[in-house]
Amino acid sequence: MDPTTVAVVAQIGQIIKENKEPIVAFLKTAFGPAFKQGGLMLGDLTEEQRLIQRWDIVKRLKLRADAMKVKIHEVPGTTLLQLLEAQDYENDDFMRDTWANLLYRAATAEEEEVPRSFVATLKDLGPREVKLLNGMFSEQEKHPGFAPLSMEMIRHIAASSGLNHAPSRVPDYDDEPARAKYQAQANRDEHFLGVTIGILMSRQLIAEDLKESLSKLALQMSNSYGGQLYGHPMVEVRYALTNVARQFVSACRPPQKPPDGNA
Repeated sequence: MDPTTVAVVAQIGQIIKENKEPIVAFLKTAFGPAFKQGGLMLGDLTEEQRLIQRWDIVKRLKLRADAMKVKIHEVPGTTLLQLLEAQDYENDDFMRDTWANLLYRAATAEEEEVPRSFVATLKDLGPREVKLLNGMFSEQEKHPGFAPLSMEMIRHIAASSGLNHAPSRVPDYDDEPARAKYQAQANRDEHFLGVTIGILMSRQLIAEDLKESLSKLALQMSNSYGGQLYGHPMVEVRYALTNVARQFVSACRPPQKPPDGNA
């Protein structure tokens, strides 16, 4: 590291050391005996790095609790330990906010705990997967019964979620170099969207709407003769969040006040 970076890191480390006791005291107050069970300040990261990450996640938690005017309670020890350890290595700001949302839900849920598996699920995902899940959830909840989404709609969600890099405006027809560059990026966007969908399907967070797909295929087969379809069977596959995915996304979304404004 260059001298300037070394100096900044040293300064941050000094600030953390000077504030270590109040930070530790807050963590003990917020999380109770669970704080002591695993030695939360130990691990592969340096103590200063770990303190920085956990100070940050606690600040984000406190901001949410203050905004919602709710008190946090103890989180089950294993869930808390796994969550804090997982977020220690996350530097993406969007993902850190998502971890803070999950921690907030775990620390304020009244009726049921956040499943421990949600920690492992979030740890296994990146910003692309989480943003696409969020977008699909928001779109599906607009429709009765969480109606499945077409691929066209999912492409629109990906674009509105900032997952695409191709310009929204197609270059003029006469500008061949620009159109070639645009098409190459559009192809990459489509490829990575397919990869993202594949990842979410492998984690059983989204699923193909097989009933819809098979019904369309059956309709096409009924118009065939001797088992040979007229033309190529174009089956529109739709996708929907699984029940587990809906619960997971709900737990990872920013806290929202009820319509009456009360927490």
